[in-house]
Amino acid sequence: MNFISLPTEQTTAITDLLLAFVSLTLCILFRETTHGAENKKVLFWTGIFGFLAIASLLGAFVHGITLKENDKEILWHIINFCLGSTVAFFILAVLFDLNHRFITIPVVIAVLFSSLIFFTITLFSQGSFLIFILYESGAMLFALSGYLYLAVKRKSKFARLMVTGILISILASVIQATGFLKLHLVWDFDHNGLFHISQIPGLFFLYKGLKTETRLKNRN
Repeated sequence: MNFISLPTEQTTAITDLLLAFVSLTLCILFRETTHGAENKKVLFWTGIFGFLAIASLLGAFVHGITLKENDKEILWHIINFCLGSTVAFFILAVLFDLNHRFITIPVVIAVLFSSLIFFTITLFSQGSFLIFILYESGAMLFALSGYLYLAVKRKSKFARLMVTGILISILASVIQATGFLKLHLVWDFDHNGLFHISQIPGLFFLYKGLKTETRLKNRN
């Protein structure tokens, strides 16, 4: 097994590992916060953090290790499937917060089918990650609108924290989509590594929002 010598690929792999660790940790902490509850929201957020952790871990292999082209292509297919699933579960989580009654079997099927369409497109496209950024951005704008509505209507700290996390995630997506940003901070980072670093604070704000909501429910 040979490690890739390009400095920016090395930092991309390391930040991917960090993103995977953070995602998995938040997944475990969230489930502990909900005391093992098995409602739909817990399922959706377990899917969000879980699939993101898997995608990030595999991304570390793709960016950090020299692989045969066939092996790399297979890993990218799995990564794209996980990323599409992450976005789909996120859409369902937002719908759940807007109104529990939105979560019907036809809606769930439609949202999951959208992720399948995204995955199918990536199978026949060279710029698969750019397609993910577009897919994710649409979901993020929808989520931003939804939580802004809840922040205004309910004046809740939960919704404000979710809005902050989403705004940071959108900024991270913009950084990645540029395709040319580079920065030297002890090590060399390109747009991919900067995307991972920028995404992590967004995850913490989302988790903080979820934790805040859970505490409020436990008090009532």
